[in-house]
Amino acid sequence: MDGTAGTEGSSSSSSCSDSVGIARDVFLWSRKNLSFTLLLVSTAIWVLLEVYQFNFLTVASWLAMSIVSFTFLSGNIMRLLGKEPPKLSGLEISEKSALEVANSFRGVVEEFTRWMFHVSVEKEWFVFAQAVAGLLVLSYRCGETAKAKSRRFYEEVDEKVIKKLKSKFVTKDKEEIKEKKIE
Repeated sequence: MDGTAGTEGSSSSSSCSDSVGIARDVFLWSRKNLSFTLLLVSTAIWVLLEVYQFNFLTVASWLAMSIVSFTFLSGNIMRLLGKEPPKLSGLEISEKSALEVANSFRGVVEEFTRWMFHVSVEKEWFVFAQAVAGLLVLSYRCGETAKAKSRRFYEEVDEKVIKKLKSKFVTKDKEEIKEKKIE
């Protein structure tokens, strides 16, 4: 070979070794700023998800809204100051990586579908019973979690909104009754 084939592989392996190097530096605190930022962000996410019981989708959409708002504001401020906004062309997702993600997701869905049909046509009742029992337990746990979250949400709404409204109307009614008694 003339050695040109090795250059393509070396670029992907160098990016892989760069990723491993960055992960090692973060883990060993060689890059203190990056390690501290990662620790701070992961702690904040943990607090939002576990302590305040936010949904992952809520946190992800807040993060996306913050990034879009910050980019919009910084670009407009740069334009108002007469400076050129930063080029964001490096943030494009290549077609190759998008196809890889789509193919891997499709593979997972296909594997799940194959498993589902395999279990449903399996002649062994024990495998079928295990699958149904596992799915039943999973749905029961998810159902109980949803019930608990909805109960907690109802209690918060009841405490913060409904009781305040009731107390306002009850105090108005009491005042009207007192005024009628006085007359």
